[in-house]
Amino acid sequence: MSFPTYSTNHRLAKISNMVNKLLDLPLSESVPCVQPSNISYLYQCIKMYFQANTDTNFQDIAAFRSSFASSAEDARVYSRMSSIFDRGNEFATMLYTWRSISRTLPFIRSADQPNRVEIYDKTLEILEPHAKKLLEFMRFQADAIDFFVGEMQRLAQKDKNNCFVNQSCLLMLGKMLKMFAVLDEIKNMKASMKNDFSAYKRAVQMRQAHDSDRTQEAQKLSLFLAQQKVIRDTLKQKLTKVPGFEDLLVEIVNNSVSMYETKTYVLPEEKHTLVMVMAFSLFLMDAPVKNPDGKLVGLTLSKMAKRINFSKIDRIFKECEVVNLFGDMSVEPFNYIKQTPSYEASKWPECNSSKLSTQGNFLVHLPRFREEFSMLLADLAWHTNTTIMKVSERSHAENRELYDLALRGLQFLSGWSVQILDTFSWKLLHCADERTNPECPRDAENYEKATRYNYSSDERFALLEVVAMIKSMQSHLLKLETTYSESIRRSIYQEFHAVVIGQLTGPLLKAQKKRERANLLRLINAIQATGADANDDLEAFMESSSSSGTQSKSSK
Repeated sequence: MSFPTYSTNHRLAKISNMVNKLLDLPLSESVPCVQPSNISYLYQCIKMYFQANTDTNFQDIAAFRSSFASSAEDARVYSRMSSIFDRGNEFATMLYTWRSISRTLPFIRSADQPNRVEIYDKTLEILEPHAKKLLEFMRFQADAIDFFVGEMQRLAQKDKNNCFVNQSCLLMLGKMLKMFAVLDEIKNMKASMKNDFSAYKRAVQMRQAHDSDRTQEAQKLSLFLAQQKVIRDTLKQKLTKVPGFEDLLVEIVNNSVSMYETKTYVLPEEKHTLVMVMAFSLFLMDAPVKNPDGKLVGLTLSKMAKRINFSKIDRIFKECEVVNLFGDMSVEPFNYIKQTPSYEASKWPECNSSKLSTQGNFLVHLPRFREEFSMLLADLAWHTNTTIMKVSERSHAENRELYDLALRGLQFLSGWSVQILDTFSWKLLHCADERTNPECPRDAENYEKATRYNYSSDERFALLEVVAMIKSMQSHLLKLETTYSESIRRSIYQEFHAVVIGQLTGPLLKAQKKRERANLLRLINAIQATGADANDDLEAFMESSSSSGTQSKSSK
């Protein structure tokens, strides 16, 4: 057995000493930290403890069987739509991140080139996996359109007197509409994948011309990639053959308008989805045909004026002129309205006015953001001190107050983040020039005109200030998470049961007295049996809530 020598020990000690000195080096950087906060520690602990995925995608349908078979069927369809939507996002990512491969391959300069056969074979070997991805994309969009049209037909045939389309289904249908619009726009904008497939198609024709099936498949895919707006046109063509499809689109549009006005969204993507759904649904809804006299007959937007508030939508499209499509790609939703056959500029005064939209003017919103930040920070500080000194269990009113405060914090963070992305998206489509910015050179790149020269000094400082607000408020909310989480869960639990047991009791008693309301009776019983927890504490809470409400009414 050999022992380390003195020289070896000396070298190890020297190395260890040098490594320890690294701890004394100043690592503070001169740039601000722009990294987002980590995922909630409490959320990670709960997920590790229960080892469960809360997003079951309706796989637990069988555990909640009720007397309504249609409810289980709706849940299965929703699960399928959710899976298709996720798959569509994967294809959108694939198309968006596609970079040209054929440009790096050697070209065939003449038919007599000695190594041309080898080049064709290598081209097939390299490009075939990517061509298969494009083929899968073509098949996916065709299957997704057929499924969506079939689902619209199933919902349109329902008895409107006894059945209704719930809001979750309307939202999912709207998300699928946006998915089709996104896939169509990205396919139209990306030329690199078309060039790659053209190189692959030439190699197939030269080396595998005997394989007729493969050649026809390549020809079909080539036509699909070359045709502009093929996804949305195919969807519109098939959708207009469904009787009553416009009724569902009207519900989807009105639901999106209501959610936009009440700001029932948190992320910027959710807001932009609502605006895109409005525009794309109206585009699909306008499907007139010309008679021999040249007049438009059939379904037009003007015939929907009594069912849709176009003045609100006109204001929304002006307020949100540009939406973020995918990555750094943006689109103007009102362009869909301009492309409808029955478009009339006079019906859209706001969108056709010359005044600038407030979406791209970030400085207009800054005073409001500062006021919101100061008020929320003061409320958080006051409630934090009160919560620390609290010894007894909080009442329902106190839990609700903390719940409202946390929700207000998320809404403010949402508003600030949405406006930053709105400003960025708007400026991407409204580049600077010598008139708007004298410092912008004539030979500047388009991206420089959209970013570098498109923001004034005040706008840059304002953006930094709001980003600092977001990071500061996010840090405060995360520190208070353990304190507020229990109150939030208790408040949600009590409010949910106040609806399921308290507010549904009246309709339940009325339904029991009339035979024609048997479906309503079964529906309420199923909801209460599935979601309600009947225990003494909850019943006492319901009684106290109802008695306090009765006393307040009598006092009035």
